[in-house]
Amino acid sequence: MKHRFAVLLALGSCLAVTASAQVWRCTDAAGKTVYADAPCPSGQSARLVESARTPAQVEADARAAEAARARLEREQAASRAAEAERRAAEAAPMPPDRSQSTECRAAKKELEFVSSIRTLPDEEKRARMNAQIAAMNAACGTQMDLLPDPPPPPLPRRHAQPMPVGPIAITHCDALYCYDVRGRRYPRAEVERLPR
Repeated sequence: MKHRFAVLLALGSCLAVTASAQVWRCTDAAGKTVYADAPCPSGQSARLVESARTPAQVEADARAAEAARARLEREQAASRAAEAERRAAEAAPMPPDRSQSTECRAAKKELEFVSSIRTLPDEEKRARMNAQIAAMNAACGTQMDLLPDPPPPPLPRRHAQPMPVGPIAITHCDALYCYDVRGRRYPRAEVERLPR
């Protein structure tokens, strides 16, 4: 990059000095071609490659060269900043990969062992598995979900007594059932249909 800048600067200074000169292409009898800023000597074929430039054209070329130099400096500064950032990122310590640690491997092995036990009651096995999953999450940096608690068993459904034939001595009723003197329960809708 520094070499490119030096070449560009040298070209810009040459342009500023020789920008107003004419450029001639001279070819001698032997076919040798020479470029010069003065007309060709007699006996050589001459061709004007570039005519003399006006001061305004020279000034415009100088401004373009200055703009190119400024752009090159900005690109170099951006390149240096990106390189510094890349080096800083390389120098920053990477967080350790806990999934490859001996603690993580041991926790995974213990979880595999606990999950293979077949003689434990379900509740105890779930408790041990959840403890090992929590230990593995801490050792490995993972987020494995714990085993959920099982749904509670359904409540036993108490069935109402079939309606007996004959009179029933009802002691009291609630919203759904009526109860007799022995504590047996009958659907309230059935009791209300009975003749009195």
